[in-house]
Amino acid sequence: MRKTLSNKFTIEGVGIHTGGVARIEIRPSFIEKGIYFSYQNPDGQLGYIPCHLANVISTNRCTTLGNGERSVSTVEHLMSAFYAENITDAELFIEVGEEIPILDGGSHSFVEKIRIAGIQEFEGEELTKLVIDDIINFICPDTGAEYLLSPNDTLEYEVVVRYDNKVLENQEFNWKMGGDYFNEVSKARTFSMYSEIRGLIEQGLIQGGDLFNAVVLVDTGATEYDVKTFLNQHINNVSDVSVKDNVINGPMFYENEPARHKLLDMIGDLSLLNSNIKGKIQAVRPGHTGNINLARHLIELFYG
Repeated sequence: MRKTLSNKFTIEGVGIHTGGVARIEIRPSFIEKGIYFSYQNPDGQLGYIPCHLANVISTNRCTTLGNGERSVSTVEHLMSAFYAENITDAELFIEVGEEIPILDGGSHSFVEKIRIAGIQEFEGEELTKLVIDDIINFICPDTGAEYLLSPNDTLEYEVVVRYDNKVLENQEFNWKMGGDYFNEVSKARTFSMYSEIRGLIEQGLIQGGDLFNAVVLVDTGATEYDVKTFLNQHINNVSDVSVKDNVINGPMFYENEPARHKLLDMIGDLSLLNSNIKGKIQAVRPGHTGNINLARHLIELFYG
């Protein structure tokens, strides 16, 4: 059996990186084509971008899919929601934009919309099972992220976040497939260091970021006054900025929200394998590049 939506729905908002408006209509699909983006070309013909590992064209700050003609970025949060809700098939029709709307910074809004639309089963071939039956060690050659895969009776994730600063030290989070993704994972927002976003903002990047869809940790020793002054110079409609326990407009939703968001991202990235994984995945400092390189490594190991 496979699963799709009972009804269509629309997601609309700004992309966190481009700041551009994005609108995508999520439609049921019963043709065993998996999850895929569609769009209309200027000549009126439809184009397609399957949500598959083979179509990943960039992992720079987000996961981007493309087909040589068009691309769509920041797909990981939406794909994470689909995988957690066991959706195997859906058409994602791009009406406007080239990026998935950031909305709440996690996948909470996506899961809400999926559940309101409803989920239904239909006859079809189940996803391929990828069973981890031995220990697999993988270190991403590009980032140094470390992954340990081991046999397990279900799909289980364990994320360890390690940074060499006192603001964000070691954090861990463990989650099993079938657990309470909605309350334990989906609310975790994307995060960044203040030292990092200063440069990105000054370069005109993360134009859709704000203090509600992201966690920003002050790691520079900047005072609340310094932070307020900078943000008011570069971001519109910023008011009542506060810094508490090194978090801008905190507190965080969870004490270990960054680790939970890394896990959310990893679920979305690895869903591009289009397989049901059975095993435990332990990751130290994972990111999009590491996750996608791990997925490619698994394809090489299992399919040659």
